Amino acid sequence: MIRLIMPAFNEAGPLESLLPRLPASIAGHDVVALVVSDGSTDSTVDVATRHGIATIDLQPNRGKGTAVRAALAEIQDGTADVIVFMDADGQHDPDDLSQLIAPLLDGECDIVVGSRYAADESRGNTPLNRYLIRSGTVSLLSRILGTRFSDPYCGFRAFGPSALATVEFCGSRYEGELEVLFDACRCGLSVVEVPIGRIYGQGTSKMSADGGRLVGRLRVLRQYAGTIVRKSRQLRADKRQTQEKML
Repeated sequence: MIRLIMPAFNEAGPLESLLPRLPASIAGHDVVALVVSDGSTDSTVDVATRHGIATIDLQPNRGKGTAVRAALAEIQDGTADVIVFMDADGQHDPDDLSQLIAPLLDGECDIVVGSRYAADESRGNTPLNRYLIRSGTVSLLSRILGTRFSDPYCGFRAFGPSALATVEFCGSRYEGELEVLFDACRCGLSVVEVPIGRIYGQGTSKMSADGGRLVGRLRVLRQYAGTIVRKSRQLRADKRQTQEKML
């Protein structure tokens, strides 16, 4: 079974067109979706229910990281062969699901990260602020982790159950994508990037939900920076412990 987790905050509109496009199965594995409505005040839950999708309704808004942990607690029944995280705002194309999970089904890796830049690293239609943040983070993580990830903030990802159990989702909002990359490197998990479509809609970014457009985005940047500092310290501590054991 492929469990598809979709955190959502006021995404009734995008879900109306997105949910009917989800495949019923991929490579003989049933696709079972779960929409986690994170404090939505629109009809997100109603739309998902009408399309036969299970939901979790969190109130009030608690952040994407909290929504992810709620979903993981819900699916701890051992039936999933692959767990996929997919944004509910239309930025991720269901047509990319098959190629996203293929390396996992073929046993090539532990984690697959969708990359909007694997095929073309030029800016293209990416908003300038996002492209600059992404470029700076790519360079920084390359130095810290010794591995280059071309799209570190993409939330379209697939995990094997054992790999997902190794990752620690500690942040309550947008820290999870970075936490995964650090924990994969810390724990020796293999990560493969797969090219996916680059889609940017006209809607307001959910990063603005907490404090407005400017304050909200500054808070997210602070969360990113805090996560990199926190996980870098953890990575260094792990390396010291390993070296001490070898002495």
